[in-house]
Amino acid sequence: RLLSAIAENIGVLLNIARLGHQVNVSLEREYARLEAVRSAAEQLAIAGTPDQALRHLVEAAKQLVGARHGGVAVWSVAGNVKTLVTSELGEPGSPEQRETEAKISDVLGLMRFALVQERKSAVRVNDSPFTDTDDATDGFASVLGVPFRCTDGSIGSFFLADKQPSNRFNPEDERLLSLFSAMASVLLDNLRLYSAEERGRETLNAIHSSMAEGLLVLDADGQVAFSNTAAEKLLGTGDSEIIGKSLRAWLLRSPERFEQPSHSTDLAALIQGESAGSVEIATTGSDRRDLAVSLFPIHVSADESLTGVLLRDVTEERDHERRRDTFVSITSHELRTPMTTVMGFTELLMKGDPSPDRRAAWLEHIYEDAERVIGIVDDLLDVSKIQSGKFDFAVTPLDIRIALDEAAEKMSTASVDHLLTVDAPASLPRVLADRNKLTQVLLNLISNAIKYSPGGGTVAIDAHEDRANERVIISVSDQGIGIAEKDQPRLFSSFQRIERTAIAGIRGTGLGLYIVKGIVEKMDGTIWLESIEGQGSTFFVALPTAKGRAQGTQTAA
Repeated sequence: RLLSAIAENIGVLLNIARLGHQVNVSLEREYARLEAVRSAAEQLAIAGTPDQALRHLVEAAKQLVGARHGGVAVWSVAGNVKTLVTSELGEPGSPEQRETEAKISDVLGLMRFALVQERKSAVRVNDSPFTDTDDATDGFASVLGVPFRCTDGSIGSFFLADKQPSNRFNPEDERLLSLFSAMASVLLDNLRLYSAEERGRETLNAIHSSMAEGLLVLDADGQVAFSNTAAEKLLGTGDSEIIGKSLRAWLLRSPERFEQPSHSTDLAALIQGESAGSVEIATTGSDRRDLAVSLFPIHVSADESLTGVLLRDVTEERDHERRRDTFVSITSHELRTPMTTVMGFTELLMKGDPSPDRRAAWLEHIYEDAERVIGIVDDLLDVSKIQSGKFDFAVTPLDIRIALDEAAEKMSTASVDHLLTVDAPASLPRVLADRNKLTQVLLNLISNAIKYSPGGGTVAIDAHEDRANERVIISVSDQGIGIAEKDQPRLFSSFQRIERTAIAGIRGTGLGLYIVKGIVEKMDGTIWLESIEGQGSTFFVALPTAKGRAQGTQTAA
């Protein structure tokens, strides 16, 4: 009896030990599975692409279940495979790879058939190699596939093949693969939603970047929540300077950015709601801009609203208006003055009987002012031709020295206070130019040099060859009043005259340099200037050489 009792106790203890061992083995197995799932989820978080994320899932499922191959396939609603990620198939181009691809193709056919039959449970094939009837390649020894459905209507399957070493998938494997299948489904849905949102964000950013108008978005506290590229360019600021900061405070701290100090306060008042409608401001700097600024509400939700600030560049419109007003003012004044003289002297001739000397002087005045009116009309016609592209040119190889000498001779009697000098070496190559138009350019530049150096001095007309660029550069220099750096960029625009006391009595329409620039560019040349206020100006005209153009034409041919 004692021995029986001891044996019974030993049996109980052995059963307890066996059960404890089984529990430990089960816990270790579950721990390994949980660790595999945790590792897979961790890899998903750092995956760079959808394929990498799915491949991490496939590898984790393979290792956990003990399969040789695995993959995820997704079919579109139309039945086409739109996503297929598999484990390594072997060396690219090897027989092993081709054989594995053929086997996976069979698996896809089986899974697709099961999905078409709306089978929602797992597909498990153990110890029964399968293949299409037309394919001589043996299929996988065992296959396990779990279907899933994405929210966009597409269907998919997570499959494993050739379990080692038993070639038999069990219900526990099916449970694990169902978990990975659900993870794949969620991953694909999230990726699809993220891609759609990313595309929407990229489209919106592209629209904002392509807008010619500047756009700022202010939150309820008046801080800048968004600014597009055009707004930063128009205001001359970067996003780091204003994003997350109060726009009103920035404006009040930056009056130097605007043409008038009141512009920053006017815009700040508009943003604060202290004024209604819109305001117009002008920025400073080399890229001066006229801006029309208006506000509009952005309703995000019942509890949240934003304010949009639209900056519209109206520089060109205002320039047109300014040129129109200047045109009316200048032409009316420039035409009225000589016509008044003509009419006055004509009336004197009609009413009186002056002496021959006085009659001749009066007729000379009439002729000079009539010639001046014709010159203004010719300038207006030239402007019209330049703007319409109907300027007629006869470009031929031309000896530049002849054109320089002719222009200097015509202007030699224009002023007794100026000395005209010409320096053009005999070795200069011919240039391609229209002789009459080039003479018009030179006469205008020399006339301006004389006109804007009222104190007299030397007007130097020089020319030299720029061999590196196959062109000849002509320069006309004076010792006059010069041009301020801020005025130089707009000097070649139409109806642009510099407002300075030093030129108050000098007549002009502001068309000469605009016409000169149009003529020079029509002859494939360039024009620029160098000037220091109070020390004179030099205008440069570069024209292509006939030799250089001929070589270029031959090369092109």
